[in-house]
Amino acid sequence: MKAKIIDGRAIASKIVAAAREKIARPGAAPVVLVSVVVGDDPSVASYVITQKKVCAGAGILHETVKFDSTIAKRELLSEITRLNAEYRVTGVIINLPLPERISSYEVQSAVSGEKDAEGLNPANLGNLMHTGAPRFVHPCAASAVMECIKHSATTLKGKEVVIVGHGDVVGKPLAAMLLSSKISAPTVTVCNITTRDLASHTRRADVLVVAAGKAGLVTRDMVKDGAVVIDVGINTVELIDDRGQKIIDPKTGLTAVRIVGDVAFDEVAEAASAITPVPGGVGPVTSAMLVRNMVSLASVRRPKQQ
Repeated sequence: MKAKIIDGRAIASKIVAAAREKIARPGAAPVVLVSVVVGDDPSVASYVITQKKVCAGAGILHETVKFDSTIAKRELLSEITRLNAEYRVTGVIINLPLPERISSYEVQSAVSGEKDAEGLNPANLGNLMHTGAPRFVHPCAASAVMECIKHSATTLKGKEVVIVGHGDVVGKPLAAMLLSSKISAPTVTVCNITTRDLASHTRRADVLVVAAGKAGLVTRDMVKDGAVVIDVGINTVELIDDRGQKIIDPKTGLTAVRIVGDVAFDEVAEAASAITPVPGGVGPVTSAMLVRNMVSLASVRRPKQQ
């Protein structure tokens, strides 16, 4: 069996186009995303570039507010309070990781629930646990997984879904989202890389979501034939030649690398019915979900006080 490739870029393109139509309606106020950056983490810098690109595609104004890694927590929280109060700002995203001395929980909590572009404010996350609670934003990465499952053409009712990875950004919110339906929810199992006999759990999965952050963790023998496999992992691995030597990139003089997921893609694709590639799978859809959240935040924005 050769798996259907779930094309994240194509899915993302449709989501961004739909957002652009709503934002461009006559009389609509400008939609502004402010991206808060602390320090010089390369992964954050890369993600901010992606944010700018996807926002431009949707007609959203993107602004970056950057602070040195030595900023005091009090000063950072004060800046977030200012952004909460600024009417022209539609949404705020806090780029992680923050310096270890600053609690991401405190900072995410400081972002107003009505300006929480990434859906990670604890109050918004808490709403995921209550069926029927108002949900105008959802965690971007978890929502991207749900969208990829939707495009796999599988139904979840009565199915076994196994999540490998129990983090705050993907695993935990995804489990809550999967269980949100009273009548059509799947059976959900949440594992992690220390789970005993992990393969005994993954082999039961009709839908397998892997978000553990370990390259090649899931191999062919761990996947049931016909399963839908969603790979959320993003890992950088060094390229090695046939002699076991590192390959040097002639442009940089550094060891050449490539991006891979948590799933051994080629071999698992022979067993799965559908699978997301890395790159080009969940990642682009995650960025598009940021745009979808921004449209939702714009729709619930209260009238400006005179």
